[in-house]
Amino acid sequence: MKIVSRSEMLMAEQAIYDQGVSNEALIWRVGVELSDHIVTIAESSGLQRVAILVGPGNNGADGLVAAVNLAEKGFHVHVYFCTDKDRQNADLISRVRISGGGTDLAKEVPRNFQDDIAQFDIVVDAILGISKPRKVEGVLAEVLHQVREALYSSKNSVVIAVDVPSGMDADTGEVDDLTIPANYTLAVGYPKRGFFLSPGCNYVGVIQVVDIGLYSEPLEALLSNMTSVEDFAKDRESFRLAVDSHKGSKGHVLAIVGSAQYPGAAILTGIAAYRSGCGLVTLMSPESIFPVIGAGLPEAIHLTYPDLISDEATVQATELVSNLDLNKYDSIVLGCGLSNGHLTSVFVNAVLDYVGKSGDSVPMVVDAGAINCLADSGSWWEKLDRSLVLTPHAGEMSRLVKSSVEYVQQNRLEVASAIATKVNQITVLKGAFTVVADVDGSIYVNPHANPVLGTAGSGDVLSGLIASLLAQGLPELLAVKLAVYVHGQAGQELRLRVGDRGVIATDIVNDLPKVLNELVM
Repeated sequence: MKIVSRSEMLMAEQAIYDQGVSNEALIWRVGVELSDHIVTIAESSGLQRVAILVGPGNNGADGLVAAVNLAEKGFHVHVYFCTDKDRQNADLISRVRISGGGTDLAKEVPRNFQDDIAQFDIVVDAILGISKPRKVEGVLAEVLHQVREALYSSKNSVVIAVDVPSGMDADTGEVDDLTIPANYTLAVGYPKRGFFLSPGCNYVGVIQVVDIGLYSEPLEALLSNMTSVEDFAKDRESFRLAVDSHKGSKGHVLAIVGSAQYPGAAILTGIAAYRSGCGLVTLMSPESIFPVIGAGLPEAIHLTYPDLISDEATVQATELVSNLDLNKYDSIVLGCGLSNGHLTSVFVNAVLDYVGKSGDSVPMVVDAGAINCLADSGSWWEKLDRSLVLTPHAGEMSRLVKSSVEYVQQNRLEVASAIATKVNQITVLKGAFTVVADVDGSIYVNPHANPVLGTAGSGDVLSGLIASLLAQGLPELLAVKLAVYVHGQAGQELRLRVGDRGVIATDIVNDLPKVLNELVM
């Protein structure tokens, strides 16, 4: 599913007009599809009372059609006209009056409006669409203010945005002070770029794409995509396990991870690799934490090296790594839980140098402490002589590209694409709507964003998951995209069961088998 800018969306709409579809017919198509999505959301929670806030233009007209259809399906629907009715289709307005009723807010917002809105189960924001946003003023500002206050006080209503939350810039993700955060955004035709950028990513909630049959050949060449479960359907046969499969046939992960500060990172990486299906995991970690990780993951093969506390110890550690037979392993993960500092950088660079010379055929995931070590080295990408998967979060990415975290978050798609092409490595920019960037600049944005995944150790779980799928023989890009999707889906399901607070990385890792098996069976 392509991700589009405002101008690209207009191009797609023009393509459908060029096929002989009228604007009115398109509005009906959109409105009917919107109502179907709203019905699904409503029925999943037993909701019945729907308020639809209608603005000018096609966005408001889409909302009117949805109102008519919802009323015909038996929902209690009330439409609030937030601008002059003359700017909408008279026939639609008359049908709304017959089927659901409406209130005119164009000239004045009544005193009881806030109390009225608080009574609805669902509030549909169909006020402003993707046109270039201006500062929201006048009646629209008052409406949005009152709705925000009503939703804040009731905390029960589900907010559904039509195409974009009103006041959001579809290109940049910038929002008006009065923009209402949505629980769901029903993206018409295609998801918009601003959904995945800060601060817009905090306002869109769950993104559902409303398929209305838009197709524009020039858009197929776009490099920005949103990942969906359908992307993995054709590869399901790759996941079938033979009845005589065994630990030696399911892939072997070597994880060089952990430190005295972060022994849990080693355990989580190893458990994630096992939980996602590989047959063997070797954990190579500092001697001082072996008692902890040995007890935490008895299923692993354990190798140790001296803690990196002196030049001599670091030399010994690098020699131990260089004596490994890399032909025994099907993937490598480096960096989870490594400490920072000069000696760690020496160790990391020595490991990368050895693997680059001796293990070109072994896919490798580089995360956390190892990424920080790379960032400390000028022109670090020029020293890489093998293919890697880089998995930075926004802070680590900011160090890689020598920019601020704010800049990275406001330009996530461009930053991920640029670094992947510059260093010729698949790059995973973690965070809300995690971005996977391929070496050709193509990007794949994961549809999941929730606070559950923002917990210590979540990134270690993802690294172990990626390494496991690589060890099981999946092509590199497919393994990375699937791992990111499964990780996000595990967080999504935990959020539904537990809520936003209190989930830890162990919960995420324990959900991986269920999510992965349901996805690929």
